[in-house]
Amino acid sequence: MENWLHGWHGRPPFSSINIGGGFVYPEPHALAMPQAIVRLLQNFPVQVLWKFRKEAPHSDDFMDGLVPFTNSGRLRVEHWLAAEPLSLMETGNVTISVHHGGSGEYHEATSAGILQVILLLWRGLYGFAQLGESVGVAVCGCREPNPHWTPDRLYLDIVRAVQGSESFALQEKSRKLGLRLQQNPGRYIAAQEIEKLAGSGV
Repeated sequence: MENWLHGWHGRPPFSSINIGGGFVYPEPHALAMPQAIVRLLQNFPVQVLWKFRKEAPHSDDFMDGLVPFTNSGRLRVEHWLAAEPLSLMETGNVTISVHHGGSGEYHEATSAGILQVILLLWRGLYGFAQLGESVGVAVCGCREPNPHWTPDRLYLDIVRAVQGSESFALQEKSRKLGLRLQQNPGRYIAAQEIEKLAGSGV
């Protein structure tokens, strides 16, 4: 695990914003997210880990508002994470996972018992956003302006997860489902099935 993460242990929980390994922020999305993050950090005693890669060649001026929070250590902006997202969530320090609704991200956060904010981007990924809301372990973000993001909508949807009127119930449902899944993880089930097949001589 990356060394800087050790400094976050014992400090307030953090939200992880990771819109997939290959996502490169186009300018409108890159402008919206920092404004939402600034408002979140101004209003709530949280930390934020933001995995961010932008399209060239637009300017970095929009990041200026984040400087006080990166200087204080409450915000980390990383181009790449050496640690696997699941390993971060399993530390117990992550309270909210903001992602794009891919299968890996959804199932990892669900199994770790982490409440999710799923940002709609691609049509093929809407299913997990809807599933997460139906199960009660996710907030579907930026539904109205989809596929665009606005700072206000981003902020309000993340706040729904962090400290909204439904936040406690959502986080509790996520935690309980995670505990159930951890009793018999998928990798154990897969190993058991492989063992059965090997023993059957098929």
